[in-house]
Amino acid sequence: MSTIETNATATTSAIGATISRRRRVAPAAVAVLGVLLTAGCTTGTAPDGITMTDQIGVSPTAPVITPAPTTAATPTTPTTAPPSVAVTTIPPPPAPTPTPAPTPPLVADPGCGAWAPVPPDVSGVSSASIDALGDGSADDTITSYLDGTWRVRLVSSAGVVSELAIDDVGPGYAKVIGAVQIDEQAGDQVLAVVGSGASGVRLGVFGADEQGCVFRFTHSDGAALDLIVGGTTRWHQGVFCAGNTLFSYGADAVTDDEWQVWGVDLQRTGATTLGQGVIDSQPGVATADLPVYGLACPGLSL
Repeated sequence: MSTIETNATATTSAIGATISRRRRVAPAAVAVLGVLLTAGCTTGTAPDGITMTDQIGVSPTAPVITPAPTTAATPTTPTTAPPSVAVTTIPPPPAPTPTPAPTPPLVADPGCGAWAPVPPDVSGVSSASIDALGDGSADDTITSYLDGTWRVRLVSSAGVVSELAIDDVGPGYAKVIGAVQIDEQAGDQVLAVVGSGASGVRLGVFGADEQGCVFRFTHSDGAALDLIVGGTTRWHQGVFCAGNTLFSYGADAVTDDEWQVWGVDLQRTGATTLGQGVIDSQPGVATADLPVYGLACPGLSL
């Protein structure tokens, strides 16, 4: 052993013993310290020309510890696809439904039926104010109009609405004329045109029953009661009013210059019927002596 190695060994043993005595260092730690100290003291060349490297197998050059390359952490992209989210398509709201036009209210009476207001687009409208209920006031209204069918409607002051269709007008027209009286009972009756032709017009007589419902007078057998106003070269006929009586009068030709003249009053034969009263007839009337035949009731005209 060389002198340097002997000295180093002795020194290491002394330091190791001192540390053991003071801090009770474990034997493995003492051995490691001896190696480090031996490496620290091996400089130069041994006297016999043998390097220390040959003796202890350690290169005099301290080993270079190359740190592992630092690699920046790369964010990890998740390989799992995010959960799919169901997309619900919300349909557009439905187009608003047009609000239907309100239905006109019906005015009803148990005995007269139910009737909507007269449509605004009817034609041939004619009205008269009358005392249909016999209460002394002309505050009831009777109206005729055409909505494809000729109709007569009565609206009483009590709010009762009633209506009749006039289905025998033919090619002519219907028209409310005004109030008349046929007897001494309270209340008015109404004359109305219910048909027309080349030789004249037909008049119907209308009234109101106890419930305020309009009706049309008929003969006792239920046949339509028509009063004629008109004429030809062979006959003439008219209607006139006197007091509370309604008359029909006329003339029929006997020869070219001779006429049979007649007149008859109308009398109530039932609640809704009229019949002929006394017939007054006069024969042999000359053409020049004939009266004027038409509608002769105060305040009324065709």
